[in-house]
Amino acid sequence: AEKNKEKDAAKVKNIELKNKAESYISTIKSGIIEGDDKVTAEQKKEAQKLVDEINGLLTKEKYTELEQKMTEIEKMMNQAAELIRQSEANKPKGTTEGNADPKEVKSTKEKSPKSDKTKKSREKKDN
Repeated sequence: AEKNKEKDAAKVKNIELKNKAESYISTIKSGIIEGDDKVTAEQKKEAQKLVDEINGLLTKEKYTELEQKMTEIEKMMNQAAELIRQSEANKPKGTTEGNADPKEVKSTKEKSPKSDKTKKSREKKDN
């Protein structure tokens, strides 16, 4: 039972490592390789090289080497996060993507037909 317990623990550790690596790969691809314009071509090339290495290790199930590569992955993730923070900090204040144009937003003070009917029915009850 102890023998199997150690094997099971190693399997669980490897599965968690694989999941974490796949998650990082996805984030690196979307955030660095395909993402921000602030990332240089050299950084994108380096990121793609690392992704390819990690995919190779995952395919060959070389978890010991993969665990060692995780340090590089985490370093790259931190660099990407810093680039994103810097690009956000350099945006003019008050402008964020996805905000509606204030001219197109309807006033909440406009009366709807329903509110007019409600007002009229209240007036009838008061009289």
